[in-house]
Amino acid sequence: MVLVDGETGQTITRDGYSHLMEDENGAEFPWRRKKFSDVIKGKLLKEGKEVDATEELKGQIIGLYFSAHWVGCI
Repeated sequence: MVLVDGETGQTITRDGYSHLMEDENGAEFPWRRKKFSDVIKGKLLKEGKEVDATEELKGQIIGLYFSAHWVGCI
């Protein structure tokens, strides 16, 4: 299920079915992508001190790396 913004014609999501299954009551509808600043907010540690994520990351280019020790293990 693809959701399209009726005003702009831009695609909101191409994965509407998955969103619907995860959010059956539609609390997050229309399931637009969240801004990075909405996802990463609060406090971060920088050189051992707490800093505000919004202010610290504003205007920065950010790369995130996720890993787990069990990835690739059989």
